[in-house]
Amino acid sequence: MERIEVLAKITDLEYRLENDELNDQERMEIDKEITRLGTQLNLNKDAQKALKILNKRVWMTYSDIEILQDLGVGKLKIMSHIGIAQDHSTDIDLSNAKSFYKTFYAKNKRLENYHKRFGRVFNPELYD
Repeated sequence: MERIEVLAKITDLEYRLENDELNDQERMEIDKEITRLGTQLNLNKDAQKALKILNKRVWMTYSDIEILQDLGVGKLKIMSHIGIAQDHSTDIDLSNAKSFYKTFYAKNKRLENYHKRFGRVFNPELYD
């Protein structure tokens, strides 16, 4: 269901709650349906946010990765989107920004040179 359709359905259900004479059981069922639809809206929003960040590919920052982890995206999926092979993804440390960039560039020298060429350079002194 599209976002607009979900919002329209929630509005209809709320209108029914306010204007129809319903017994307690019917009110509870409508409340449950509104809650379910509201959850669906939030899930769609989170999925879109995760997809937008994943599409950054090699230009993801550590804070992007933290957001993805908070949204429930797995480490292997994140690593594959930033160009780290599955067998090397376990070597990448996601505990903090400094460790991430050190292990990330240690595994991918070609990408480090690419980032330097376009002005994105990791400076470990900024994280001390």
